Amino acid sequence: MYYRDFLKEFNPAIAYSFDPESSPNCDLQTLQETYFHDAGQYQDMMAAYLYAQENLLPLVKTKSLTSTDLLEHLKKIHGFIAKTLLAPFEMRSGEYTDQFVFRWHHGASIVQEFILYMANKHSPGNTSRKFANFLLKNYGVPERDSLKFLKLLERIKKDTSITIPDCAQKIVDRDQNPESVRTLSKLYVAYNRNLLSAEDKASVEKLCKICILPEQVIEKMNEFSDKLVKQLVQCNAEDIDEVANFAANVFYELTEIHPFANGNGRTATCLMNCILKGLGYPDILLRYPGDTRNPGSQYSKAISQIAVTRQPLADLIKDRILEAQKAPYKNEKREERMQLTIAMTTLFKRIERKYPSININNLAIESIEKWQKQFNPKLKNEVECNIGFCRDMLTAGKNLEKVYDAKKPNIPAAPDLLQKQVLQAAEFIEKYSGVRGWKSSTTKGLTFWITLANLDEAKIIAQKLQYISNAMDVNTGMSQGRATVICNIGNNLNYLLEADQGLTHIIGRSDKESVQSQVNLSI
Repeated sequence: MYYRDFLKEFNPAIAYSFDPESSPNCDLQTLQETYFHDAGQYQDMMAAYLYAQENLLPLVKTKSLTSTDLLEHLKKIHGFIAKTLLAPFEMRSGEYTDQFVFRWHHGASIVQEFILYMANKHSPGNTSRKFANFLLKNYGVPERDSLKFLKLLERIKKDTSITIPDCAQKIVDRDQNPESVRTLSKLYVAYNRNLLSAEDKASVEKLCKICILPEQVIEKMNEFSDKLVKQLVQCNAEDIDEVANFAANVFYELTEIHPFANGNGRTATCLMNCILKGLGYPDILLRYPGDTRNPGSQYSKAISQIAVTRQPLADLIKDRILEAQKAPYKNEKREERMQLTIAMTTLFKRIERKYPSININNLAIESIEKWQKQFNPKLKNEVECNIGFCRDMLTAGKNLEKVYDAKKPNIPAAPDLLQKQVLQAAEFIEKYSGVRGWKSSTTKGLTFWITLANLDEAKIIAQKLQYISNAMDVNTGMSQGRATVICNIGNNLNYLLEADQGLTHIIGRSDKESVQSQVNLSI
């Protein structure tokens, strides 16, 4: 389901402007590990902000937020925002991590290089000097820092006095390079138990940030929530500098605790935006597209100094607030890419469920080759190529589904069941279109239509319905001088109702009026 139109408090650019993280299996180059993974993250981001809009934001606005409320809502927000991120690792979002967490300054992928090196499997050669040179060329790590860190790892590996807890041992046992992972786990324990010298700690901190032990997370989160609730009441909403500093500290403190396995930054940004909105300011994008890859961007500079001082981050937040007050960030191409990626993914997931024998990746090969040829890094046209690919795949997928649907035997439903299906579909369409008076037919699958005064009104309603769920084909036209909206659901009623249940799960209520109030049309 496409939740964008339900975000009334937050700028939807929060969802479409970020770059989704790659799947750990992205090398497979399948739709499931590329576009499906991206679409899931887009959906998760919108779902998390929709949940925050309906549940956390009202408490912040009225300053009636309690510490218990905050902790519960943060887990719920993370439950949505990191669902796709954690799925490939068979981890549950919305739960505090029980794992050791390293935050690598030169990117998360560097940990795999160290694991392979310690297991004598690293391709450039396994001498420390060659490996350090590799890290310098590929990650920008100074050679001296790498060599000191490698010597420390070697000592930690041989130190039998350092033991790891059962939660870490389970991960060690599952890994293909258990001794490498064991060494890193021992380093984590030694760092947190103050078993390292000041010099060794400094060596570690040049490469990574070692987060607190999992058993400390609950205590730290309780302290964080108690402090935040008090500061929220005391914060002077009239002073933009005080608000920016408050927001910067909230973001830093939550990411510093790092209570979840992944998605901490996204969760902290959502909480920060709830605070800004609750205090009467616009929500913001901390980073604009391209900021992360640009070390000279205001965002990159602020994050690089965050452990020492939060002032650059506070300055960034203030600047973003002032920019948003003038004109909220908007990028139509990126929004179109998000909408088409979600629509394509929803369609092909439905095809997979209906017809498991179809290999959807075979359908994608020709289109992938076509758009790969048109991609030009110098033109920075990646977004346009993604849009073109998704459009091609939507057309091909819809045609494929129609062909297979036509082959499927049409078993008439019992009269009472058919009547129930018509009522369910009618309720869905009325609820999300905001208009009544739809007529229906079951001659060729479920079809609904309505006539309206003008074509512009019809197009707005059609767009709303098509965005909400592509389990139906929505078209507009003119008939006897009146505009018409036609919704053909065919045999996809179950997929339509699943979308409705998903929205109810997010906002926490199912009454028709509450949903209609969010999709009122501006005509």
